[in-house]
Amino acid sequence: MIKNYGVNYDEILKDLDQELTLKINRKYYKELTNVSYEVDYHANITLTALPDEADDKAERFYLINTLTGRLNVFEDEEHSRRLVFPNLYPNGLCKCISLVNAYIREDKFYVNVFIRSQNFLENFKYDCETMAILMHVGIEELSLSPGKITVFCTNLHKEIT
Repeated sequence: MIKNYGVNYDEILKDLDQELTLKINRKYYKELTNVSYEVDYHANITLTALPDEADDKAERFYLINTLTGRLNVFEDEEHSRRLVFPNLYPNGLCKCISLVNAYIREDKFYVNVFIRSQNFLENFKYDCETMAILMHVGIEELSLSPGKITVFCTNLHKEIT
């Protein structure tokens, strides 16, 4: 069953804290599986979350550039569902943000993001900012209003130290 949190981030953290502790690769985690949430979008994006690794910055850059390069799919078919792209490592495995899908309905731009694994304490805010940037790029390039940013995450976790 998928638990939908809407935009209630405090509830996500509360639920994470109540989960059993798991040991994975010699580290301890609390985790939620099959989580859905929405990301708040504001036109004046203030980038405050900082990534821990250069890979996070490279991933953000890749996602923005790939989305921008594929917006032309809407030139031929405004209601296309074909703007979808994977986010892969060079060896073909999916990165944590593994798939992005965007579409237009009623002059609104919608972004759906599928996440394989997300560290709540280290990457959650940064990833949400990245998704808001994707929304911003889409609405600015296509002169649309923002729709929803919906996220489906198969494994949302935090490390216990």
